[in-house]
Amino acid sequence: MFSNNCIEFCEYCSNFIFNPAINEREQAIQWLADSSRVLEVKIRESIELMKEISTSLANSLRKANNDVLKTSRQLLSYMDIKATIDFKLMEESAYEQKSTGYTRGKPQEWTDEQLKELTLEVKYKKE
Repeated sequence: MFSNNCIEFCEYCSNFIFNPAINEREQAIQWLADSSRVLEVKIRESIELMKEISTSLANSLRKANNDVLKTSRQLLSYMDIKATIDFKLMEESAYEQKSTGYTRGKPQEWTDEQLKELTLEVKYKKE
């Protein structure tokens, strides 16, 4: 009688009881030895597959990490360039506003102190 959780091969079952008849003992031992060799091959294949997968995964992660670093550097460069350009725009806007009382787009009031702080921030970022 088989249980509900019976597995495909009886020799691998924890409920399997090895008790061959005396006249079948040699054949049964050979059967177990063959099963052991088959399992050894499966274990080695599984280990090799796991090595290949982990190596492939490590390579993928290294490439992804390099891509993230490259993108991060690019982002910092874009941010620095944008800060410099925005600073120049603010300077122009402040100069134009002081000299003509007119600004392009929305009127903005930049105090000399704010412009000084921004100048220091941009200079600090460039260094």
